[in-house]
Amino acid sequence: MAVRKKVEALLKLPGNNECADCTAPKPNWASASCGVFVCFNCSGLHRGLGTHLSFVRSVNLDEWTEKQYKKMKEWGNLNANAYFEARLDKKKPDQHASVNEMNRYIRDKYEMGKWVPDGGEGDPRRGGKPSRSPRAAAPEPTPEPRKAAKPRVKVSSRSKPKPAAAPAPDLLSFDAPAPAAEPAFAAFGQAPPQQQAPFDAFGTQATRAAPSSSFDAFAGAPAAPPPKLVGLALATAEHTDEVQALTLAATHVDEVQVFTATADEIFETQEVTIEAAYGQVVAGNFSVYFPDADVVAFEALATVTRGAWALNLTLPRANNDKGPMIYDNFTTACIPWNAPAEDVAAAIVATGFAASADDVAVARSGTGAASSNYGYSWTISYDGFQGKIPPPRAHLCAAEVYGYAGKAAGANVTVAPAPDRYGVRGLGTHTAKATIVVGATAKIVEGAFRVTVDRGGPNTGGRFARNSTCLAWDASAEDVQEALISMRMFDSVRVVRRGDASAASHYGYAFDVYFDGYGLRAEPPDRYGLNASYVEVGAVTGDTACTDLFATEVYGVLTPFGWRDGVDAFLNVTNPDRGGFDLRAADDSPVTVRQLKREFEKLPVIGDVQVAVEITDTGKGLTWTLTYRDPPGDLPTLACR
Repeated sequence: MAVRKKVEALLKLPGNNECADCTAPKPNWASASCGVFVCFNCSGLHRGLGTHLSFVRSVNLDEWTEKQYKKMKEWGNLNANAYFEARLDKKKPDQHASVNEMNRYIRDKYEMGKWVPDGGEGDPRRGGKPSRSPRAAAPEPTPEPRKAAKPRVKVSSRSKPKPAAAPAPDLLSFDAPAPAAEPAFAAFGQAPPQQQAPFDAFGTQATRAAPSSSFDAFAGAPAAPPPKLVGLALATAEHTDEVQALTLAATHVDEVQVFTATADEIFETQEVTIEAAYGQVVAGNFSVYFPDADVVAFEALATVTRGAWALNLTLPRANNDKGPMIYDNFTTACIPWNAPAEDVAAAIVATGFAASADDVAVARSGTGAASSNYGYSWTISYDGFQGKIPPPRAHLCAAEVYGYAGKAAGANVTVAPAPDRYGVRGLGTHTAKATIVVGATAKIVEGAFRVTVDRGGPNTGGRFARNSTCLAWDASAEDVQEALISMRMFDSVRVVRRGDASAASHYGYAFDVYFDGYGLRAEPPDRYGLNASYVEVGAVTGDTACTDLFATEVYGVLTPFGWRDGVDAFLNVTNPDRGGFDLRAADDSPVTVRQLKREFEKLPVIGDVQVAVEITDTGKGLTWTLTYRDPPGDLPTLACR
């Protein structure tokens, strides 16, 4: 808790009060490995880099270690950006940038190291130090060593009469000295020891010459013993050893070894080839799309030896009078529980749902054993159908399914949509699209509008136009989608809302409407009636059905827009693709290549696709190559018609 408080205090330092990547104010997340404080949105993109590049922590919720705190204090946003953006040669994106743009910027900055100094030295994730280090802390005072106690010696002296000193001999007198005291050796009947002559400088013992004067009288007499010490007292003194501590230490630095596994970035690529048979030429138009698909699963609780199931499919078609959609039902014959993929495709074609086996692609998976729930699954891709197909229904042909031991309990058959990671199934160049923009020059407080849809074509004068229910100016994408479906003129509609009602989005929203249902596609007149692919969208406000006028707030009072010049609201609709877009099969010009790229990038989620075209080896067709860079892959397989 104490460390977390210290980390929170770092947010008050210059540069840390805004996101290090998008400059959003008040960041409450951080990358403990990169030493930066980031906002909530950028923290999610940092997690996408992986913990080996950016270890994300919440400033207020997660627990922090002292080591992580020191890293954040040492670096911070100013020092970290000085390293990671040292060679940044363009304006960095801000908090209003798109998710894709922000993701590319963060990956370039932290994963690719695109703007770090030459050599890449100083990376905080590898123990680097910032180029401008914080002010060094004052050194800790060194404690003084403890002084040793001084020994105490007590000496006592008692005064005693001293004996009279013997007179010192006169060394200058030639008179004989007084007789010396008897040496101590005589008391024991021993002769005094002979004194040896000293050695000269060459190690030879010199012979002492006999004395020739009165000084010789002292030559053989030893010195008198020293007087006995008197008045000396001994006492025990307290002894304390002086202790000096010598510490040898060094800063401990963990050895860090970084293993980086890299691979070349490979984007998903799909090819579409249109080629004429021998003796024919390529002509006409075609469209490219992501076909819809469903998964049928047969399961049981024990081994199955006998059983069957059937599939009920629905196909929408446009009404001749442009009214509500008409739905035709097709039911297959009973299909064995372990039928191969080609048998399932043949059963579907036999109902009249598909014109040929080329319109339906079926793949079977499973083993019929316990690992696949004693059954199989069939993925049905509607390759020949441009748009979404209503989900089919499946049922067992008989209530009883048998196994080796009699009835197999728990047998069941289900249908679910096929995996669609980015939600693009049913979309393609054929998809009709419209955009409704609600905006103003000031904050919108109130307002409503209706959507009008005309499926009659450009020359019908609006005879087939229909109006939706009234929608609030800030309606959700689901609200707009439900209002369009309730008109019963479409079998499927997808709506994407953009904007946040801020000044950057003109205080409103944009609604992208994709008519992705199969019922709006042109089909042969003898089968599904008139051309139904045309659709035109409009919007109205302020009529008898939508009485809520667009209004703003002026000094706390609700005031309709237009109360003065320059304060207006607007409701705009664009129809870039009223009937979708079809490619010319024999056109490999740059114009067609650019058009195909634009049509795919108009679809939701797809931000960048590269398109190339080349002539086939036979010279009787074209191969279109689409490389997805955003998103980079895991898209459904394309189909064309």
